[in-house]
Amino acid sequence: MKKNSIILLELLFTAFIFPQEQFTEQTSISLTGVGNSSVAWGDYDNDGDLDILLTGYTGYPSAPRSEIYRNNGNNTFTKQTSIYLTGVDYSSVAWGDYDNDGDLDILLTGAGAGPSKIYRNNGNNSFTEQTGISLTAVSYSSVAWGDYDNDGDLDILLTGFSDSIGLRVSKIFRNNGNNIFTEQTSISLAAVYYGSVAWGDYDNDGDLDILLIGAINISNGQAVSKIYRNNGDNTFTEQTSISLAAVYYGSVAWGDYDNDGDLDILLTGWSGVLTSKIYRNNGDNTFTEQTGISLTGVCYSSAAWGDYDNDGDLDILLTGYINGGSVSKIYRNDGDNTFTEQTSIDLIPVQSGSVAWGDYDNDGDLDILLTGWTGGPTVSKIYRNNNITPNTLPITPSNLQSVVSGQDVTFSWDKSTDNETPQNGLRYNLVIGNAPYAVNILSPMSDRNTGYRRVVNLGNSNNNSWTIVGLEPEQIYYWSVQAIDNCFAASDFAPEQSVLITSVEDEEINKTPTEYELTQNFPNPFNPTTTVRYSIIKPGLVRIIIYDIMGKEVKTLVNEFKQVGTYEVQFNASEIASGIYLYRIESGSFIQTKKMILLK
Repeated sequence: MKKNSIILLELLFTAFIFPQEQFTEQTSISLTGVGNSSVAWGDYDNDGDLDILLTGYTGYPSAPRSEIYRNNGNNTFTKQTSIYLTGVDYSSVAWGDYDNDGDLDILLTGAGAGPSKIYRNNGNNSFTEQTGISLTAVSYSSVAWGDYDNDGDLDILLTGFSDSIGLRVSKIFRNNGNNIFTEQTSISLAAVYYGSVAWGDYDNDGDLDILLIGAINISNGQAVSKIYRNNGDNTFTEQTSISLAAVYYGSVAWGDYDNDGDLDILLTGWSGVLTSKIYRNNGDNTFTEQTGISLTGVCYSSAAWGDYDNDGDLDILLTGYINGGSVSKIYRNDGDNTFTEQTSIDLIPVQSGSVAWGDYDNDGDLDILLTGWTGGPTVSKIYRNNNITPNTLPITPSNLQSVVSGQDVTFSWDKSTDNETPQNGLRYNLVIGNAPYAVNILSPMSDRNTGYRRVVNLGNSNNNSWTIVGLEPEQIYYWSVQAIDNCFAASDFAPEQSVLITSVEDEEINKTPTEYELTQNFPNPFNPTTTVRYSIIKPGLVRIIIYDIMGKEVKTLVNEFKQVGTYEVQFNASEIASGIYLYRIESGSFIQTKKMILLK
């Protein structure tokens, strides 16, 4: 018997004879207790383990705090006193690589912050506040990073109350890629505070939609819960036909709890009554409230999806206020549209706090970071998951393909598999650079060599394809993808592929050809330009590639989806030597090769 099998049997025997609690509070780890708080796991120092970003209020007479704790890898954390962040409460924080340089930056809002702030990670255990970036100051806030316009960098979704203008706001700031963000004043969202926001591609059309809850008027209890569909042209449409309980003092999260390939909703807050609900995505732009699933209603709440028991489906972690006190609960997903409260798991009850799943000790299961008010002192605690059966990583995606259309590229791959998470429950994470193994066009927020996820989320693609728009012409791009499971664990990246964006444009000259054809280039011989004409009779991917006489690829003339038609494309050979060259077309089953002669 192999050594690993013996160890596993010993662990199982020990667990049977001396059963452990599912989670153990790590009393040796000391974090500043905070309420009105926000927390996030993220590997900011790129050392392969999750660090902590924490904000909130410690109670009178202490001031609001914003702190980073470095994970030392031996079940200890060290507060980074040399890193200065403005202290905030009624706050929201998020890690994200907004400048695509391979490390995690910080987005921070809240009371006491003044303007909402971005702190750039300098890669040497220091952060620099980006004073040149102007964001609306908000408290009672919620923020999220997301590439809503599919240009490869992270934009900002921000809600809250702005003291500077005396109004609640909901705004999108577009990342222009040069350390400048532009408020998208043409995009109208319901202005809220005491709310929560989340990006997610709920309709699986390849762009990020918005889920938003919050108060419009606290004094009369007026609230909203809305979904805005991304139309792909810098506009969003409110989905008025989708009815969700209108809540504030709450939390929202996207997650595919039923592993059917689309994003469902977890929603908590105050709607005139204490509320915790799941809405199932039916895949036809409708959601159905799951009235058969009973969760404790809470407000001043925080809720998160995560597969804590490594069985392949998303469970729920939930905290908040209930009549007469607070709760912190885990609900186990039983896989048959039922959830069971885990009454044997003892977590300290909190409200006005924040919760987050993350495998901080890298043992293959999700641990808990929890903050909030207990009714007495504020707390910040880590609970270690004692699961003896570790999660396994997904299989690396295969059959990577890319299709060019002008300056846009659609990247695709075959769906991956996993031992625990069903295939349709897997998500994917794309990386693009303009040099081998670079991440500067689309950061994966993962280690390129090991696949390790530096943030605890499901990646940047719901499905096994994604389109990035507006790439520069005459440039080779290098890309890969990894699969991510419901424990937020990632596979290795697939072998890197490359794709060329050319500045060559072809012209359609006939819409109704009757047969496939690749004509002889004209003129031939030529110097330095020649024209190639081709016809296709079925819509599909067309590739025309120039090779030298030894079969080495010289230039890609066409690599994009084409409708039925006859086209002409020009080849400029000014940068290559005289000689005989081959040009080859592939369109469906039609393949043909011809010779051309360059004479200089």
